[in-house]
Amino acid sequence: MKLGARGLKSRPEPPGDTGTSRQPVELVQGAEAELVPLCRAVTEAFDELKHQCLLRSLWRTISPEVEFCRCSWRWLRLGFQGDNPTDDLRGVGALGLKQLVHFLESGAGHVVLRQNDAVTVPFPLAAASFNVTHLLTVFLQLSSAPAPGPRCSDATYCLIARLAAVSFPQFLDLIHAEVLRALADRWFRMQTPSSICAVPRTITIMHFPSVLEVISTRTREALTIAPSRSFTLPDFLLQLRAALRDPDWRITAFSGKSTSSCTTQVVPTLVALLAFAGVPTADA
Repeated sequence: MKLGARGLKSRPEPPGDTGTSRQPVELVQGAEAELVPLCRAVTEAFDELKHQCLLRSLWRTISPEVEFCRCSWRWLRLGFQGDNPTDDLRGVGALGLKQLVHFLESGAGHVVLRQNDAVTVPFPLAAASFNVTHLLTVFLQLSSAPAPGPRCSDATYCLIARLAAVSFPQFLDLIHAEVLRALADRWFRMQTPSSICAVPRTITIMHFPSVLEVISTRTREALTIAPSRSFTLPDFLLQLRAALRDPDWRITAFSGKSTSSCTTQVVPTLVALLAFAGVPTADA
């Protein structure tokens, strides 16, 4: 019986795994069973009748004064690659659209759109969001679709299952939001006069793949290190944020050393996101 998206027989070992990240078969089977609902959500295709409400929600963000239009150049303002938004959903399906809507409804997306007005090259929000959705579902082995790239270890997979048990499906939306925020932050920092990013001063959209690769690598590494500690969901998200944004994250993020300078800045926003997603915190 195939319990999860991966299947025990087809489950790849992560490159360079020496066995320290491997988990007992029973534990992995339990994780796969826990993640079955999420795996089904990942494979849900876009349905025009069922999901058009999500498109309408996005439309109100970009053109609240204009009647909804299924195909329009206005979708490009949100970072879609063409005038038909569903063309961008190949590979991410309904989940990609839902996570983009979640990012905007949480308020984080509106901050990004305001920042877009102040830079020469806007952040391609929709395209970036779908890339992050694809990154997470592939790396965390939540999708059975063949795709290039590394996969997470058993330890990370089991950690994700524990987080899913606490908050399904909001936890994946919250991880997505952290990665997407970090991606947007780096994109905007590249266009500031004081930028320390090793890129030419003349930025074009052609630089986006390199920015995506930097954040994707940090995300995979952070998720790989995360199981070395026992996390509540808020702790996990806080440490993930530090890992994505602190230049010395390998030293501070998951080592147990102080991250107070980062924590002071990010806790209020993180608590707001958790509250929006309905996830209980220690202060609740």
